[in-house]
Amino acid sequence: MLGSFTIGENARIGAGSVVLKEVPPYSTVVGIPGKIVIKDGKKVGSAHSLDHSLPDPIADSITQMEKEIIRLKNECARLAEK
Repeated sequence: MLGSFTIGENARIGAGSVVLKEVPPYSTVVGIPGKIVIKDGKKVGSAHSLDHSLPDPIADSITQMEKEIIRLKNECARLAEK
């Protein structure tokens, strides 16, 4: 939990969740950031809509290098034709 706020009576917070705001009574919060998925015994939204993906700087770097390799190969081929 980050901040000073109230967690309602009989509220549940999923393991590893990051709660940033008050949690109503009889609610279940999961995810990063925490989202209410159950309120008063009824599902709220879709639990499948939670996005836990994180940026992957290594994959981003590899993608950039692949693009640069293709660009350099094309440049070499163009210069070889001259």
